[in-house]
Amino acid sequence: MLRGKYYSYDTSAMHNRDNSYLNTEIERYIEQYSGTSIGESVRNMYENGTDYEYICDMIGWDYTDFCSQ
Repeated sequence: MLRGKYYSYDTSAMHNRDNSYLNTEIERYIEQYSGTSIGESVRNMYENGTDYEYICDMIGWDYTDFCSQ
């Protein structure tokens, strides 16, 4: 059921999803923590178009580390 390498959902229609490196990292995180409360929370945020900054805060990442990617 996987579309592409990591994620099974089409994220092309989501707003503010122009950082392909960060998309890949978030999708890896979702796959790694699938079935856990944090994994499901991040997945819901990602699918519902939550800004990168809030998703990174939820995961514990510094969003600015991904800005130059």
